[in-house]
Amino acid sequence: MLSRFFKTRKPVHYLICFILAGLLGFWVTLQSVPLDGETVACLFAVLLGVALVQYIALKNNLTGNHSYVLWLYALLSVLGLLMMEHSKHLLAFIFFLLALRRTLSLRSGRQPLRKIFDSSLWITLAGLLFPWSSLFFVVIYIAIMMYASNNYRYWIAPLLAIACVLCLSFSLDYLIDTGFTIAAINGFQPDYFFSDWENGQQQLIQLSLIVLGCMSALGLFFQVTKTSLDNRSKFSLLGIIALTAVVIAVLTGVYWFLLPTASIFLGRVIRKSEFKLIKEGLLVLPLIVLLLLLLPWS
Repeated sequence: MLSRFFKTRKPVHYLICFILAGLLGFWVTLQSVPLDGETVACLFAVLLGVALVQYIALKNNLTGNHSYVLWLYALLSVLGLLMMEHSKHLLAFIFFLLALRRTLSLRSGRQPLRKIFDSSLWITLAGLLFPWSSLFFVVIYIAIMMYASNNYRYWIAPLLAIACVLCLSFSLDYLIDTGFTIAAINGFQPDYFFSDWENGQQQLIQLSLIVLGCMSALGLFFQVTKTSLDNRSKFSLLGIIALTAVVIAVLTGVYWFLLPTASIFLGRVIRKSEFKLIKEGLLVLPLIVLLLLLLPWS
């Protein structure tokens, strides 16, 4: 049923997914914190994330003419809210999405220097909020190797972006004595994803993400091996992004960075699968998990 409904891309799909993410996100946040400015900002960030992921997928031709990715990410973003410990992780994730948008667009060959600088700037800002997101500089340099390795300025651009942000941050620390930059530098403290395994809610979410992650890995494997040479580099870069996100999730228990690539690869698995049971199961699993976690008996 869901696979047939979301088989195309229509305005009603956007409306349903945004309303669903907004209502479920509002319900989730009210269970733990009172309604205040930070809560409203988190809900806005979740909806902005849904819009950004869909834009990235369409702009870079990562999906076909369907709404599977939109539906999956809308539900997974609410799961991300359930797992979230600090709102700054969500803001760092939004900065990551803005960097991802610029990094993937390097493939077009237009304005590579500006795109490298922009993506590095966003990752540096994300790193100030969540230091482990700085690992995505590896992705930026791999993208430079793949698409823009013929000019030394491209290799220097990330360093200039880091210097700009750190100079501004250190200046603010000096003027208003926030200690923000030093706190970020000292923030590389591992907090392994299984450290809260005794929590039943965390178990259910983590097991669901493991299942979806395995299916996403299969989607990546078949996509890279069966796609044309022109598209292979694009999906290989997405695979490197997913691998980096897995490392961050294992070391910190922060899953936000896994959700976009998982949604994209799962969407492709659903589109290419000939088995209706697999399609419906992958589309309904996140919804079932959310209902089990949000209904009164949970």
